[in-house]
Amino acid sequence: MQSLSSASVCVTELPGAPNPSPRAKKAQDEEADIAGREYLSPSKLREVSGCCDLSQLARLELQVDSSETSLGNFGQYLPRLHELRLVHSVLGCVRDLGTSLHGLRVLWLSHCCLRDLDGLGSLSLLQELYLAFNEVSDISLVTLLSSLQVLDLESNCVHEEDQLGYLGLCPSLHTLTLAGNPLTTSLKHQHVRPPPSNATTHSLAPGGGGGLQGLCHGCSPSAEGARRRGHCHSNCTSTCHAPFAGTAKRAGHTH
Repeated sequence: MQSLSSASVCVTELPGAPNPSPRAKKAQDEEADIAGREYLSPSKLREVSGCCDLSQLARLELQVDSSETSLGNFGQYLPRLHELRLVHSVLGCVRDLGTSLHGLRVLWLSHCCLRDLDGLGSLSLLQELYLAFNEVSDISLVTLLSSLQVLDLESNCVHEEDQLGYLGLCPSLHTLTLAGNPLTTSLKHQHVRPPPSNATTHSLAPGGGGGLQGLCHGCSPSAEGARRRGHCHSNCTSTCHAPFAGTAKRAGHTH
């Protein structure tokens, strides 16, 4: 029976006190780590919004590119945010916004290269959703938004008539825009099925009036510009919201 060879062990004594106490991580170090992982760190949000107290921020407007940088769960820093404008950003899907925007009521995602509404369910209190000029074809996930009142899908890729059935499952929906979708072309010379009884559909067929671009009901397609200027066209049948002031707004205080 062969004997096992003994393994040699070399022990080196290190200079200094043994088992040194680890240095506690400082708050600024933690924020630096966050900034390295996420584009929308607290310091970045303060910079773009001009608001030192993020807990008071109610409205925010910015442009982001989720294909290059991570947005993280930036909503956790903005507990009172109720309106978010990300027009002309780059987003793969709604999930890129994270899952912490629980109090959001109004979301603008026009011109965002958006193809997928995955993640929409985390915005359970959403009342107004603006998705104009994207590449969305499946709108079934809007059924998760029981509080949704306004839906703008102008110039997307909705082409199946069955998609309209999902809108009937949104009990609060009263304003819809579908102009510029393939579906409207196919229905132009056909009998158009009535929309859900609880919804007012604007511009269902190409060339129809009343395209919804802003927060106006019954306005022309230039309503978004009118909204930004603070007034509507003479044929507007409801009151416009106040124009968006700057890039951010605290609750009750305009920057």
